[in-house]
Amino acid sequence: MCDRAGSFYERNGQYAQALRMYCQALDSALAVWGPGHRNVAASCGNLGMVYQEQGQYARALELQHRALEIKIRVCGHDHPDVATSYNNIGIVYKSQGRYNEALEEYRKCLKIRVDKLGHEHPDVATSHLNIGVVHKQLGDFEKALFHYGKAQEVFVAVHGHDHLDVAASYNNIGEV
Repeated sequence: MCDRAGSFYERNGQYAQALRMYCQALDSALAVWGPGHRNVAASCGNLGMVYQEQGQYARALELQHRALEIKIRVCGHDHPDVATSYNNIGIVYKSQGRYNEALEEYRKCLKIRVDKLGHEHPDVATSHLNIGVVHKQLGDFEKALFHYGKAQEVFVAVHGHDHLDVAASYNNIGEV
């Protein structure tokens, strides 16, 4: 319940309330399941994203790495939940302007997602999109276009041509 409330507050930019709810969710998960449970990892990841939004990058990375460690221990190295943690760590690095480190995390995420979900999954498209954004920031427009194109291919395959994700992908390509 607290996670859902935290998510609502986070989506609406009410970060103090989101932090309060996510902290309650973490406390509950720790009390019920102990420190090595998936729900603890989820709460750490949620808290980390709020701290990232607030520019508290050190705290965000600490929580995202804690979530990653738990997920690897519980799910193994090649689980989609582990990929999500790599993605979240990449988001924090990108927000800091640490683009090469962000690329490394996004590539780990992409590999797991392709291996486990296949090439035509929306999460794979999101990974390509994130990699494209970083390449654009680095001024490597050829690689940015490649990854934006891959994202677009997946979005078209999954959603058809008349979908907002496809329109957004045209915009991304046009911006490069």
